[in-house]
Amino acid sequence: MIEPESLSDNIQDLPRSYLLSINLKEGHNLVVRDRCGTSDPYVKFKYDGKSIFKSKVIHKNLNPVWNESFVVPVKDLNQKIYIKVYDSDLTTDDFMGSASVLLRDLELDKPNELSLTLKDPNTLEEDMGYLLVNMTISYRNGSSKKGFVWQALRVLTAWPSQNSQLSDLMRKSQIWTSLVSVTLVEGRGLNLDNQTGDLFVRFKLGEQQFKSKNHCKVTNPQWRERFTMRQFLNVAQILEVELWSKESRRSEERLGILQRSLTNLRDIGLLQVKVIKASDLAAADLNGIYVFRLNFIIFLEPSLHSVLMVSVFDDDGDKAPDFLGKVAIPLLSIQRRRRVVYMLKKEDLGRLWKGSITLELEVIFNPVKASIRTFQPKERAFMEDNLKFSKKALARNVARVKAIYTAIRSTLQYIKSCFQWESVQRSLLAFLIFLVTVWYWDIYMLPCFLVLLITWNYFQVRSGRLSQDVVTWCRFPPQESERKGLLDKIHMVQDIIITVQNLLNEVACLGERIKNTFNWSVPFLSGLALVVFITAAVITYFIPIRYIVLLWGINKFTKKLRNPYCIDNNELLDFLSRVPSDVQKVSSAGSASQEA
Repeated sequence: MIEPESLSDNIQDLPRSYLLSINLKEGHNLVVRDRCGTSDPYVKFKYDGKSIFKSKVIHKNLNPVWNESFVVPVKDLNQKIYIKVYDSDLTTDDFMGSASVLLRDLELDKPNELSLTLKDPNTLEEDMGYLLVNMTISYRNGSSKKGFVWQALRVLTAWPSQNSQLSDLMRKSQIWTSLVSVTLVEGRGLNLDNQTGDLFVRFKLGEQQFKSKNHCKVTNPQWRERFTMRQFLNVAQILEVELWSKESRRSEERLGILQRSLTNLRDIGLLQVKVIKASDLAAADLNGIYVFRLNFIIFLEPSLHSVLMVSVFDDDGDKAPDFLGKVAIPLLSIQRRRRVVYMLKKEDLGRLWKGSITLELEVIFNPVKASIRTFQPKERAFMEDNLKFSKKALARNVARVKAIYTAIRSTLQYIKSCFQWESVQRSLLAFLIFLVTVWYWDIYMLPCFLVLLITWNYFQVRSGRLSQDVVTWCRFPPQESERKGLLDKIHMVQDIIITVQNLLNEVACLGERIKNTFNWSVPFLSGLALVVFITAAVITYFIPIRYIVLLWGINKFTKKLRNPYCIDNNELLDFLSRVPSDVQKVSSAGSASQEA
C-alpha cells in the first residue's frame, strides 16, 4: 500500500511532460485555388514529424470558421508545431500556405491567441491570408496513465480523506472519466425581430468552451455540428448552452442561455473501458494471447436496428493510441449468450486487419416495441461526412449491382427454360401450376405465397442447406487487391467506367423511346401504338383479365411445341427498339440537313 508522503516523492521523480490544447478558430483572406474563384480549405497540424490533427473541409469559403479543438501530449518544448492549409480536390489537394509555432515561445497555463500568417516559399504570392489559433500549454504531472495515475487510484481507495487532493492531481493531469457528445441540430421559433447579426451557439462544460459556426439570421437555423467534451473529476456537471448574435467582429450579444445537468443523461452507446496492462492479465499462452474479461452494460436508444462499433486501441502513454482493429456488429445478429470470434478490420471496415476479438453479447429488448419501431421512419443522420470520389467505393458498388443483375438474370433464364421445354418434366409442372394458379387466383394468395417462400428459406437456413445463389446475395463483392499494379488499376477503372456508361445509355434510351412513342416523333409508330392501346382497352373491357392471362400463358408454353424453330422474343421490347432515342433523332436530323 502506498503512503501519502511517498506519493509526492514519486510525483517529483516522474519525468515532466506537457499537454498542448489547440483551438483552430478561423481563417481570413485565404488564397484562391479553384477556377470558380474560391477554395475548399482544411488544415493539418504536424508535430515531431507526425500528423496529429486534420480539420474538416469548409467548402467554397476564403474566410472559413472551423472552431475545432484537440489536445496532444508533448515532451520537448524546443520543437515546433507545423500548420499547413490545403484546398480539397477530387484528385490532388492544392497547397495554400503554412506556418509554424515554437512551443517554448508559448506562455505556460495561459491561453495564447495567435494570428499566424501563411507563407509559401515556392510561390510569388505575397498575401496568402492568416489563421486565428488559440494554444494553451500546461504541465502534465505523471509519466502516463500506466504510472502515476495507477498509483493515485490505489491511494484514492485507501484514504477517502484525500479524495479532493487526488482528484485535483488527476484533473491537472488531464485524466478524464467520460466523454460528452453534443450534436447541435437546429433552432426553432427563435424571436429575432430586433437582431440583425449572425447567430452562433456557445457550449461550456467546466473550463471547456466550444463555439458553433456563424449562421445568418433565420427563424429556424440549422447547424448540424458535433462537439465532444471531456468530463473530469470534481468538475461541475452542468452543460451551459448560450445563443449569441454577432453584430460585428468585436460586438456580440447573448440572446439566451440554457443549463442542463449531465447527471440525468443516459449513456447511449459511448463507452470508455479501463486500460488493460500486461501486468494485470493472466499468464499468456504459447502464442502470446492474453485472456481477460470485461462486463459492462450499454443502454441503447431508441432503435434495435443499430450497429455496435467496437474499436481496439493500444494505449502508448503520452503518444497517440495505436489503432488495432475495428468490428461492426448489427444488434439483430447477436445471438443470446453465445461466444463469437470477430475478425478485426480496418477503420473503414473494408478489409481484414490483424487478430481477432472474442465477445459474448446479449441484447435485451421488447419485441412489441421493436416491431412497431421497425415500421416507423429511420432516425435522421444529423452529421454527414464530406463525400469524395473513391475508386474502391465505385468498384464495390458496380460489383454489387452486377451481383443483383446476375441473380435476376439467372432467375429469368430459369423461367425462360420452362417456356423452351428444355426439361419436359419441369415445363409440364410449371404449366400445370400456372393454369391452377391463374384459374383459382385470389388476392389472398399473394401473401400466402410470400409466407411459403420465407418459411422455406428459414428451414433451409436451419438445416444448413442454403443454396449457393442465396449465399451469393449475402456476400460482399471481393475486395481489390492492394498489390495490383498501376496498369491493372487503370484497366479496372476503365472497365468500371465503361460499364456505368453503357448502363446509363441503356436506361436513358429506354426512357427516351417511351417518351418519343407518346409525342409522335415517328407518326407511324405512335399511330400503331394508338391502335394497339384501343384494341387492348376493348378486349380488357369485354373479357376478364383472368382469361387474357390464361391465353397469354398457353401461347407462351405452347409456342415452342407448335414451332420448334421459332425465336423467343418480347413484343414490347421489340416495338420500343424501333422507336428512336433523342440521340438517334439528332443524328438523323443532322444527316437529313446535310443531304438537303
